[in-house]
Amino acid sequence: MDNIKRLRQLFEFDLNGFIVLPGFLSSGDVYKINGILDRQPDARVAHKFHFVTLDEIFLDLLSAPEVLEICRTWVNPYFRFDHAWGVQHYPDEPNPSERKNLHGGPYQEQGYFQYHWHNGSPSCSCIVFSYILEPQRKGDGGLVIVPGSHKTNVGLSGQQVFRNLLDRDHGNAAWVVQPELEAGDLLIFTEAAIHGTETWKCPDRRRRNLYYKYSHGFMSWPLADDEETQQLRCLARTDVERNLLRPPYVSTTTGNRLDWRPTTITDSRPQLPPGVLARLLASRGDRLAPDSPAVVRLQDTEADQQK
Repeated sequence: MDNIKRLRQLFEFDLNGFIVLPGFLSSGDVYKINGILDRQPDARVAHKFHFVTLDEIFLDLLSAPEVLEICRTWVNPYFRFDHAWGVQHYPDEPNPSERKNLHGGPYQEQGYFQYHWHNGSPSCSCIVFSYILEPQRKGDGGLVIVPGSHKTNVGLSGQQVFRNLLDRDHGNAAWVVQPELEAGDLLIFTEAAIHGTETWKCPDRRRRNLYYKYSHGFMSWPLADDEETQQLRCLARTDVERNLLRPPYVSTTTGNRLDWRPTTITDSRPQLPPGVLARLLASRGDRLAPDSPAVVRLQDTEADQQK
């Protein structure tokens, strides 16, 4: 990825808590995915649905290279795939206003939603990639978000903001934003940002999004070995996919010898000569891991100097 493009994405994500990558999916992929979902028995009635084991294209999304690179940079190199779910709303569904909500926010859900910086890089405890399969245009409703709320210091949850500050009406504040999205766009957000759902108001179009959540390698939202995760492990096609589906852990052993969790994807960047790296770690009191951002930056600098 171009360095300026990467820097712009990082700046926007750090500023707002979310970014949109337009046209991430081709129109052909969108058509294929919608066709697969439409053929499911409960396609018309399910508000929230499982999908990730239905077809290989969903594994392609799970291990998309650009997604994995963002996770490595914005979560950490030991990240794992946590779980996936789909959401859809139809124009004629009953009681649509019941979907209105806000949730999330810094340190919500037992501290699972976190966003901070460490060693010059962001660290999201979990990050969500939402693939947009139907347009969400101005005034349609659907996903809403409070930009910048991933860094709020007030300590209110999304639910408290929705009930107490907004009186359960997103329209009561200009700082609740409904992103305008087209089919094929990819919306990326940290769940430390307050976000939620506005009533779907479009009279002639459904809302349909797919959500993939990734987290630190030692964390999990669902049970680590639920039925869907076990199925995915059987379907995994590559070492990277198998690494993504490892259960959460830090080390498989304790005591004097620790067998650390390996990084999720192999780092192809040039490495510092062993002696240089050893001296660097010794000078820091062995506080830096070889794949920490500070070491990686030094590796990149060393490689540039050798060109």
